[in-house]
Order: sequence, then structure tokens, then C-alpha cells
Amino acid sequence: MGAQSVNEEDMDAQSVNEEDDLQAFSIDETARRLDMSAYTIREWVGDRKIASIKIGKRRLVPKDEIRRIFAEGRVERKSA
Repeated sequence: MGAQSVNEEDMDAQSVNEEDDLQAFSIDETARRLDMSAYTIREWVGDRKIASIKIGKRRLVPKDEIRRIFAEGRVERKSA
């Protein structure tokens, strides 16, 4: 699979705000912040294209990972 592009111009200016108290976001919240579907985010997590953590039954995406996606402008499979 090739890289998928994330267009920063389409992002909400407050998507990943320094003032956010949360350090990780749910799949649905991550999808909203990236203006993508939750299905795509789940696929990326399953394919290890983006980092996530599991706490109990919840799967969360760290804020730094969302920032990385913005900075790189794309998502590619992470090396093991």
C-alpha cells in the first residue's frame, strides 16, 4: 500500500492544540481531528501505520502521533 496524504489546509486550527489536557484520543476523536473516518484510523492502527495504546477496552492514539501525521503530511507503515 502507498502513503496516504493528510492535507493540513483542511484541518481545523484547533485539531491538536497545545492547550488540550488530554495526551491521547479515542479512535473517533482522532478521526474527527484528522477529518477522516474512524474506519480508516482503525485500519491504520491495525496495520501499525500509526501508534496507539490500549487502556482496558479503549484504544487511544497519542497526541504526539497526531502531530507526527500533521508534520509528515502522510501515513506509511511503521518499521518494526
